Amino acid sequence: MTDPSPSDWGTCCSSSSSQRARPRDEQALPAAELTAALAVPVPDGSPEGTWFAVGEGRVLATGPTPGQARRAAGRQAPEVPVVIRMV
Repeated sequence: MTDPSPSDWGTCCSSSSSQRARPRDEQALPAAELTAALAVPVPDGSPEGTWFAVGEGRVLATGPTPGQARRAAGRQAPEVPVVIRMV
């Protein structure tokens, strides 16, 4: 079996055609939001390797993995798109 080509990534794992992944360019946040997320100051005392979910100009949640930080942010503010970054 061969690996799917990048053009197949959005559809190779879908269970039906109605649940196809959106193309990457539709999922991406605007560059301004990404730049703003990088400008958010890291809270004092944050251990190196901590993942931060940043949205609306502030740290919404943290976690030991990017997925845990994203899920925690989703519980805090489900309507806010987040950027995940690590210190």
